Amino acid sequence: EEEAPAVSGFSFGKRDPRDKAKRLARVLLSDMTMYNADLHESALANGSMKEDFEEKIEKSWKEYVEHVGPEMAEGDGQEFWRAALNDVLAKGEEVF
Repeated sequence: EEEAPAVSGFSFGKRDPRDKAKRLARVLLSDMTMYNADLHESALANGSMKEDFEEKIEKSWKEYVEHVGPEMAEGDGQEFWRAALNDVLAKGEEVF
């Protein structure tokens, strides 16, 4: 009888840092839209997303950097954050 190959590539509690950074960016920005639903709706309608959410984005970015680390944030994390800003906060529009 042949033995089945060992399963590899999955372990509880360990995540690829890039996946963690992508997921965290989306979560932070989803929370931002949820807790500021009225402002979000009016900013989308008025095209004032950057201005209306500037302080909130800055605050969430700092939290993001704390969690993913400066090295990730200054590297690929910037693109993950920008993509999440456009996908989640700007509802798919290229605003950021």
